[in-house]
Amino acid sequence: MVRVFEAFVMLLVAAVGICFMIELAYSDIVAVDVLKGYLPTKEIFTDPEVLYVAIGIIGATGNVGHIRKQVC
Repeated sequence: MVRVFEAFVMLLVAAVGICFMIELAYSDIVAVDVLKGYLPTKEIFTDPEVLYVAIGIIGATGNVGHIRKQVC
């Protein structure tokens, strides 16, 4: 049953990725500029507030595996 759920989640993630690519194709933007937005900037290291937000995002997503190990 776990494998079925994992396959379902993988399907949902793939659907989101495909929809993202379709949206990029239909929009009048430069795709390179959009993808550059995913790269970290030097502002993360110079502005403490931005650094704390970045650490919070990493911490929130990084602990999911740890929580799953405790539950299962």
